[in-house]
Amino acid sequence: MYGPPATKPKRAASGGAGGAAKATKKKKSKAKIVINMEHCKYEVVEDCALERGWRVTGDEDNVPWNVYWIDTSVSAERCMAMLNYQKINHFPGMSALSRKNGLARGLARMRKMFPEEYGFAPQAWTLPDQWHDFRAQFDKKGKGSKTFIVKPDHGCQGKGIFLTRSPDNVDPSEPQVAQRYIHRPLLIEGLKFDLRVYVLVTACSPLRMFLFKDGLTRLCTEKYQLPNSKNLKRLCMHLTNYAINKVSDKFVFNEGTSDAELGTGSKRTLLWFRKWLAEQGHDADEVWGRMEDMIVKTLIPVQPGLAHMYRSCLPADNDGFSCFEILGLDVMFDHKLRPWLIEVNHSPSFACDTPLDLKIKEELIADTMELIGVSASDRRKYRAQQAAEAQSRLYSGVFDATRKRGDYDEAREKLLEKKRKWENKHCGGYKRIYPVPDEAQMDKYRRLLVYAQDVFEETALSQSRRAVPRRDVSRAATAIGTVMASRGEKRAKAA
Repeated sequence: MYGPPATKPKRAASGGAGGAAKATKKKKSKAKIVINMEHCKYEVVEDCALERGWRVTGDEDNVPWNVYWIDTSVSAERCMAMLNYQKINHFPGMSALSRKNGLARGLARMRKMFPEEYGFAPQAWTLPDQWHDFRAQFDKKGKGSKTFIVKPDHGCQGKGIFLTRSPDNVDPSEPQVAQRYIHRPLLIEGLKFDLRVYVLVTACSPLRMFLFKDGLTRLCTEKYQLPNSKNLKRLCMHLTNYAINKVSDKFVFNEGTSDAELGTGSKRTLLWFRKWLAEQGHDADEVWGRMEDMIVKTLIPVQPGLAHMYRSCLPADNDGFSCFEILGLDVMFDHKLRPWLIEVNHSPSFACDTPLDLKIKEELIADTMELIGVSASDRRKYRAQQAAEAQSRLYSGVFDATRKRGDYDEAREKLLEKKRKWENKHCGGYKRIYPVPDEAQMDKYRRLLVYAQDVFEETALSQSRRAVPRRDVSRAATAIGTVMASRGEKRAKAA
């Protein structure tokens, strides 16, 4: 059985050179892709890497790596220290999308300008900032007919979530999000459910997104009833979180991976759900198309910030593909088959408690490793390029930054075309959902991106006007200078 171990054992580097006695007779080993998994606890990720012939290492091995796989968000400093041939499985700044307050604010700004495009998220109030607006949803006595679901800003796995019909149960000083409860959800066998869909972002400027064909259909373990004052605390009826429902004596675990077994139990596959939709007489492709559109529009508000962070952390000659990220989006459908975005997870769990989990997540991770397009020769090519540029600067005696930038832009356009061809041949179970071939749809997305960029620039300008203590500026400059110096040393060593 797979899953995070209670205590992480010491990881030995795989694919090493062998004993000293055989060193003189052994032929030079073939170069391997190196993945650093020092901060990854999931065995399924390591197994997928080894299955591909990659070499698994940790920080203490001091081995130059091609891919760094980490379970948490990444800092700007870590990205600034990367070399151009290296890739990491998170974007700096993506964690803002998974914070419930940040997600609610970003979608609310877009909904204000494009109400018809951004009606897919339940109305939400970020607390404590919008406490008075939230309090206004009730009468003077604190009573009302509406039901709200309250979630901690940094919570996960259902921790701290509760339903309420009164503001008296909500602490106005705690960072939380109060969200309108979807009271008429689509039901399966009388049970409320949600979907965990997996989205891969391979670039942020320009944005490139892929939706994985499979995922999880997670069912509650108590028959659904409309929320009322008597059943608000029956979490296994109202909340679809696996961590909550798996402790119920009504939870049914999957025992195998046959088609019959994947369509039973409290956790089922996304492919099964699509088949179920068709059996109910619904157009599964149309329903999926609406969900894909919703996913793209969810990422659009954060794209300008991601692009800014990326350009700030990586050099001008970077190809734009040094970061990638698997997002886990929780989606719910109402009785009219309308998709609703519940939340976004920037570090979805890859624990494999059942054969169903293993089957889905193994395919997801393997197809991700294929699609990002890593080669064992990337480091050698990078070193050769650095040496050639160093020699060119030596003989020319001048560095033309303008010409250099133009060369990079031209090379990047060629790279994008090469990437498109690679994606078409190596997407596996992924489908590209942005960009799309439909020009009318792309025009709509471009308008949304333009507005998102305007919002980002206005916010940045507003923040820049605020007074910043001089000592903080000095500290920031010192930290950036240290990182840049470290990166320069690494580049010189690699060249």
